[in-house]
Amino acid sequence: MIEQVKQFVVEQLHNNEFFKGGAAIAVLSALGFWLKSFFPWIWGRIKRQFSYTMRIESKTEIYNIFNEWLRDNHSDKYKKVILSVKRDDHDSIGSRDDERTYSVKENNFESAFYFWQNRTPVFLESSREKMENASYLENAHIESYTLTTYFNRNTLKNLLNEVVNDYNSKQKKKTQSYLYDYRNYNGWDKTGVIEVKPFDKIFNSEKIELLDDINNFFESKEYYLERGIPYRRGYLADGIPGNGKTTTILSIAQKLGKDVYSLNIASLTDSDQLRMAFNTIKENTFLLLEDIDCVVDDREKINDKINFSTVLNVLDGAYSKKGICTFFTSNHADQLDSALTRCGRMDKKITFNNPKKEDVEGMLELFFGEKRELENYNETHSAAQLQEFFIESNTIEEAINKII
Repeated sequence: MIEQVKQFVVEQLHNNEFFKGGAAIAVLSALGFWLKSFFPWIWGRIKRQFSYTMRIESKTEIYNIFNEWLRDNHSDKYKKVILSVKRDDHDSIGSRDDERTYSVKENNFESAFYFWQNRTPVFLESSREKMENASYLENAHIESYTLTTYFNRNTLKNLLNEVVNDYNSKQKKKTQSYLYDYRNYNGWDKTGVIEVKPFDKIFNSEKIELLDDINNFFESKEYYLERGIPYRRGYLADGIPGNGKTTTILSIAQKLGKDVYSLNIASLTDSDQLRMAFNTIKENTFLLLEDIDCVVDDREKINDKINFSTVLNVLDGAYSKKGICTFFTSNHADQLDSALTRCGRMDKKITFNNPKKEDVEGMLELFFGEKRELENYNETHSAAQLQEFFIESNTIEEAINKII
């Protein structure tokens, strides 16, 4: 039977032109399908042998640094972008619509291109993926860059070193401090550069004491570690409202080039969020907890799921963060529980009183460009009240009459 089939095929190939053409098409098709799978197989083998890949995911500092480097050096090569609108001002409760300003924010995803790094091509792909088990969360995505190069494994390592060194040199030149707010499931969000009064334009006697103590803390890391002392420091800024507690803290951060993490504990929904917020604060920074007396009231629950003991635990327990200065502001420190104000949680208390006579004289000179010595000044006005008097006054005499 097999011999008969073979004989039939041979006869048809010799005598039947139609059969001959069909056979040729079948052979060529089979060869095409084979080549189609062969070349990707060969390319896959080459890639495994000679390619080197690096993945950079979002929610890491190197991702932000690399993204900034791409914008500065290769923004012309982006293929696709996602545009969103970002609010520029601080997201405060009760702010009016006409007080809010917006800007266009460009996020670069799902693009692919290559660039040269020391005469070696580097291929870049960026992607945006939905987080697993996070379908109920808005904007819960992981963004990433995948870098690939061939033959030289050091190319990507050298590239990242160059990117980080470039970032460090820029930061030294800028010495800018940033304000971060905690956005629940989205973590810490950089809300902008800290822009407050320069340190030399703040007139209170407390600023020097606070600055000296903070400097001493950041210069004493080895002292703390050698003696087994937890390397952290807490400050309680107490006093009459309107005397610059928050402004002084932010101004010192700006002067020292420290980032400030501002946390409203009452806005968190559970203890896990509170622990996550503390765990993700970077070292060598400030943590600001404003109006702590309004949040923690005699060991009552912060809300339905966060209690007083949880707050104490993140401040100096197993979940506390080392290498940071924590600032608590309060207008009624006498109402705070002693467990919260003890050393180790609040190591130093600084009271912001109404400006003294010499401070008010300095403010007058700043506003009116003229030195005056005050008589019979009784320190009855806060710094905010004095500033309002000076703004309303056309002359220094008018201002002095208002405050005395």
